[in-house]
Amino acid sequence: MLYRRPFTPVGVDIEPELASWDKSGSPGQHRLATWLQEVDRIAARVPPVPGPVAVALDVALPPATPLGSGGRDLDNFLLPVVQRLGARTVTAAFATKRYRPTFALAIEPASAATEPVGSMHLALLRGSSESSAWKHRLRQSLIDAEVAEVPAGPVWLTAAIATWPGRVWTNLWKPLIDSLGPILGERAANPFNAFNDRIVDLGLHHQLDTSLEHDVRLQLWWGPMPPA
Repeated sequence: MLYRRPFTPVGVDIEPELASWDKSGSPGQHRLATWLQEVDRIAARVPPVPGPVAVALDVALPPATPLGSGGRDLDNFLLPVVQRLGARTVTAAFATKRYRPTFALAIEPASAATEPVGSMHLALLRGSSESSAWKHRLRQSLIDAEVAEVPAGPVWLTAAIATWPGRVWTNLWKPLIDSLGPILGERAANPFNAFNDRIVDLGLHHQLDTSLEHDVRLQLWWGPMPPA
């Protein structure tokens, strides 16, 4: 099940912050708290949504900033937003980074969408995503499928993640994307530290499946970003 990207963004008054694991009271945590207050402000303007929610964050970059390098991983921008709104409420999360003057955030009811056109891969993963074995199985499944690394440049990625109801799907984002070295390229010294900052258009979708228990079913689509 895939969902449509929200298309009524609201301009934000401050710059979005990446997820921070700094200690409480640090400047990073203070900036993140200020940003999440802005998320609350925008969410308060959205009429109550009876069902699942989709969110989209547009990250603005100045023209001199490389799009596909230098950090600013989109999943790290999305993580605090989705955690603030509720991982069990948000069923689809989108983010882009572009050369644009302003940042924007959209929060809307989730509605179904069609599959993207691009390379595709399926994987069924067992065990804890916090283990190295989980990431190894995902990376190896891509190698076994003879997936080719996307040529140099920005990349788009869509991931559909199916879990049983007791699993927090946002906990899967980082180990999932970190394991995509066969697609994004990777550092030889650390194959589970893929070049995630190449992703400039990201879509993450969640589906509940009670038959999975502790397994995770992934479906991935990706490709090079077309010229603007």
